[in-house]
Amino acid sequence: MHYLMKVNPRLTSDDFIEVRASRYRYAQPVCEPGFLDRQPPIQLPVEGLLVADTSYYYPEDRGISESIGLARKMGSETHKHARGL
Repeated sequence: MHYLMKVNPRLTSDDFIEVRASRYRYAQPVCEPGFLDRQPPIQLPVEGLLVADTSYYYPEDRGISESIGLARKMGSETHKHARGL
């Protein structure tokens, strides 16, 4: 939470309901055939609520550049949606 508030100083602790951090036990998952077909959509059924996870850019490696790329894609889609495009 502290780091998010550094990125966006307008955030306050009241803006957060719950914060969790988790770590993977292993460095890289082994995915079965059809893995991507079973992923839920990034846009959840709740309007404006998106989910992000490193599995969304499989088969690419789970690296910072892939995370940034996914975040940019999500931000762009959110921005388009907010503008009604």
